[in-house]
Amino acid sequence: TLPAARALAEASGMRPVRQLIQMARNLYDVPESVVPHSVSVRTYRGPDDDAELLRVNNAAFASHPEQGGWTLDTITSRKREPWFSAEGFRVHRSDGVIDGFCWTKLHTDATETLGEIYAVGVDPSVASRGIGRRLVIEGLRHLASAGANTAMLYVDADNAPAMAVYSSLGFASHHSELAFVGDVEAAS
Repeated sequence: TLPAARALAEASGMRPVRQLIQMARNLYDVPESVVPHSVSVRTYRGPDDDAELLRVNNAAFASHPEQGGWTLDTITSRKREPWFSAEGFRVHRSDGVIDGFCWTKLHTDATETLGEIYAVGVDPSVASRGIGRRLVIEGLRHLASAGANTAMLYVDADNAPAMAVYSSLGFASHHSELAFVGDVEAAS
């Protein structure tokens, strides 16, 4: 969103198509999670969870450019990342079926440990039941217990329901980034 970046993109005939907001909050006062007895939130249990998680992920992010259309290879490659921790991968179940997840990351390469809500996915068939909110709270509680002082996440600016949930949980906009598209001639 820097003026020079915008000017360069516009001079090249590119146009903004996506705005990504980074939101952040401190982890000193994480809200309590109220989880009804009919559901459970637990940690990821390995490959036995993968098929259900892929179903939920691909339904929740059907039109998302990075998170949608995952395969077993995609989830396997993410689990090989150095930041992966099963403890930081929370799974929500209702009636014995996975219907949501919250995947977190810990960034330990900075002065302080930074926690990230990497992805929150809820099956659209159970949307608007507060599952996403519960999962974010569970993710925040995990990040705080793992030593992070701050949590951050990225969200598309046009995702009003997610922005509302994150704002209600104390997240505030930290900065934004724009993605531009257009036809650019190759240099010869």
